[in-house]
Amino acid sequence: MQSFRYVILLCVLVYSPLGFGESLFDQKDKQNHLLVSACISAGSYAYFRSEKYSRFSSIMGSIAITTFVGSLKELVDPSLDSQDLQADTIGMGTGLLLGITFDW
Repeated sequence: MQSFRYVILLCVLVYSPLGFGESLFDQKDKQNHLLVSACISAGSYAYFRSEKYSRFSSIMGSIAITTFVGSLKELVDPSLDSQDLQADTIGMGTGLLLGITFDW
């Protein structure tokens, strides 16, 4: 039941306007950031768990890798966009939520 609450909270966050007047799903670039971050986060979490790391260590490793990749992407872009970083963060949370829920 607890994981269901997290899924509902995540849906509210993703579909909310985030104070910018439009949802993250209204822009293709933000959708891509969210999807790629979710995949990196879930994939790295699953990798750490398969290597027998604890759940906490797997979460921290996944956060570090996803944050590094997202930040590096923004540094390479010609202009820094805070909405891209928000989409990366929500995607990271989504990937971790999936990984923890299904304990990959």
